[in-house]
Amino acid sequence: MAESSRSWGTELWDCEKQISSHCDANIAFMTMTRDFIKDRAKVEKQYASELKAIIENNQKQFKNFLKALPKESSTLTTAWDGILSETRDIMKQHEGIGDDLVKTVTDPMKVVIKAKKSEKETFNKKLAKLQKDLEKAESLYESKKKAFEKAHKDATDAANKAQAASTDTSFSETKLRKLEEDVTNTKRKADETKAEYDIQQDAVTRFREKHYGTDLKKTFDAMQVMEHDQIENHKKYLATYAEAFRSKATSLDACLEGIEKFASSVDAMQDGHLFIEGTKTGNTPEMRIYAASPAKKQVTVQQVNEKRVTKKKIFKTTHRKKDAIREDFGHLQPEQRRRAIANKVQELTAKKDKELKAKNGFVKTIEAYTKNPAMGDAKSLAKLNSELQLVEKSIKALEADIYKFGLYLEAIADGPSPAHRADGDMDEYEEEQFDDDDDDDDGEDDTGGHAPASPPSTHTEPLRETLPTTKALYSFAGSEEGELPITEGEDLVITEADTNGSGWVRVRNAQDAEGYVPASYIQA
Repeated sequence: MAESSRSWGTELWDCEKQISSHCDANIAFMTMTRDFIKDRAKVEKQYASELKAIIENNQKQFKNFLKALPKESSTLTTAWDGILSETRDIMKQHEGIGDDLVKTVTDPMKVVIKAKKSEKETFNKKLAKLQKDLEKAESLYESKKKAFEKAHKDATDAANKAQAASTDTSFSETKLRKLEEDVTNTKRKADETKAEYDIQQDAVTRFREKHYGTDLKKTFDAMQVMEHDQIENHKKYLATYAEAFRSKATSLDACLEGIEKFASSVDAMQDGHLFIEGTKTGNTPEMRIYAASPAKKQVTVQQVNEKRVTKKKIFKTTHRKKDAIREDFGHLQPEQRRRAIANKVQELTAKKDKELKAKNGFVKTIEAYTKNPAMGDAKSLAKLNSELQLVEKSIKALEADIYKFGLYLEAIADGPSPAHRADGDMDEYEEEQFDDDDDDDDGEDDTGGHAPASPPSTHTEPLRETLPTTKALYSFAGSEEGELPITEGEDLVITEADTNGSGWVRVRNAQDAEGYVPASYIQA
């Protein structure tokens, strides 16, 4: 403790009870503040726990929400993902505050409080002993004092009685001598007790001087040091309490700045463009309506695409056709199909990279085993070689799939250009709409296997027999450049088949006009 100009032992020598109560009150006050900080730490941890729960719950909802959106993330969803991440960091900071409060404040305070209570108990015992010793000395002094006072009184009474008897003629010589002896004896007794009393008086005086001037002063001053040290510790931990929050303030500010940054990154116009890119089908509306046979309604490309996604199957589709539909995403609209295939290529490439890393790991391990046989026995080496072969086989299969889906993308890029073409293999829809209970595409319709009669042909030149012929199942407007308008039942010649999976076929009509029509609009 720093030197103080005021001393408990000097100024509070007679305030033992107040000093003791003051020290107890300070210890109780430190205990109270520790309990508050301990509860404050619990609040921080509970807050972090509840914040973590709502973050995880929202992340699950957010994940499900993203599943319904296009693969490309919008600026808004990206921002929210970042804000959730920053909020998780905020949660961790509050969790850290709770841990720091316990580690740097409440636990050390508990140690100090325990030590001060023990120290105070030692002082209490010492004060009690000092007081007991003082009371013992003072009790002995009082007993000597009482003995002297009694002896003095007895001597006085004996002297007075002897004096009175000396003038009384009724007392015999024997009685007078007896009274004189009593006077002598009581006076001697009084002198002896007076001497003992004087000695004890000096002793108790010295004891009181030592008690109040030295022992009690030292004890009170030591208690003053204890209290000063306790207050300094209390002060330190109160500052540490604030530091536990301040140490996280920079991180919390950074998190809040991050949230503001993510919020400012939201671009409504860009998100609108992303929605268009992720949703558009590539089709254009059919403006013109062509006359159709009463037996069948005119069907647009959009209707065909919609039906082949939503129509319930009546007849079982062959595995060959199911596999084809799954592979080239022919059931999707053009833009969606292109994105799906591109994503598939990325997915396959990522898998290939992962397998290549695994292959490199196996190769290095096998080389190490070969150079140092002690690292593994022949069985382990054989197992590694077997796993390496499986990985190499997987890599080859992935490379083949990457090449295949790359061809799909090239076919889309190099295929017919009309914006509203119906991409993909239309066999599934044709089979459901027209095939009988077998899986062969024999060109028969669902009216008994005979194609509907075509309207009278106006052409004079016969169709060329060297090319396959077909018949239009539906009317098609063909309003875009490169497309050919056709009428339901019209005879056509296929000049270019759908060999690249684009969903379009090039045909020639009786007037020798050529153009592209959807593959699903003509008989297979």
